[in-house]
Amino acid sequence: MSSEEQHWEVAKNAIARLGSVPASFSSLIRKMRSDMQASPAVLSSVSIYELNRLLRGPALLTPLAYAALEFHPEKLTDVKNLSKAVIGAFSVEELCALIGTLYLTRQVKKRCNPEEWTFITEYLAPTTTLAGHLGLVISPFGFERSLCSVSFIILGMALFQGSSAKNYSLYRRDLKKTHRYFHIENELKYFDCSAREIGSLMSQSVALSSNLASEFLLGPEAEPGKRPASGIQALNLWLSSLAKSGTAPQEAMDAKWYPTKDKVELIEALARKVKDKRSPSESWILKEGSDLESLTPLLAKIGGGNAMEIAEEIEGGVDENVEPFDDNV
Repeated sequence: MSSEEQHWEVAKNAIARLGSVPASFSSLIRKMRSDMQASPAVLSSVSIYELNRLLRGPALLTPLAYAALEFHPEKLTDVKNLSKAVIGAFSVEELCALIGTLYLTRQVKKRCNPEEWTFITEYLAPTTTLAGHLGLVISPFGFERSLCSVSFIILGMALFQGSSAKNYSLYRRDLKKTHRYFHIENELKYFDCSAREIGSLMSQSVALSSNLASEFLLGPEAEPGKRPASGIQALNLWLSSLAKSGTAPQEAMDAKWYPTKDKVELIEALARKVKDKRSPSESWILKEGSDLESLTPLLAKIGGGNAMEIAEEIEGGVDENVEPFDDNV
């Protein structure tokens, strides 16, 4: 077996730890991706019905509502009907990306010990939030590519834990020292596979964009001295520069991945906000059903409603959690 084949074999075994994806979930994602082909891209009645089933309980509704507060607060209007408001705040593509990411986040967390999960969240919350904003501001990146490429790499990092405790400890130390959230050379050195293979397989596991899986094959970072060859590589140049200096990258890249001055200033301001943890919704990806109560006063400010009325409306709509987002499964 070649080293390349070995890398893929190790990655497949790591992904297998997450178990099989429930048919109801993968069916919903496929239906929503089919909806994206319509013009305009809108959710079909079947997709809305299945999505509303998932939103009956707070396990998915809560993080999606926090994500709406973080990324599209201007689109949250009638928050007394929270499920409808949340669905309406996002495009079909954005919903696919968010639901797929939240599903995998839940599955990885269930398989992590608390100490390890704490380490993962140090990267997961701020980096995915900043990536999401980059995808919205720099449209050629796109929200799906930005959010999923980053979250899959970080969640994949947790799957390396099952190999060697010593090597994993060394890898964690290297990441903290270099202020990075992945390091391909060290991953191959310590674990015999990397974010390249993990990210590609993880995106396929939840039936997301085939283009995203293909981009991972180019690697998540450009070769030394070369321009980024994909959106993921360009995105990671931005994230690396913002993490180190809080400013836009100076490396040469295609003009489509480098916006106008006013957008650069907006991105740098968003990076400072995320770094300083100034937004209560910055950790949206970590929210669980139990965080629903703390959401109501935030929604009241956005929607101009009464917090008590909103809370009662939410509680009235909450039903039994539906797999695969049940916290207890």
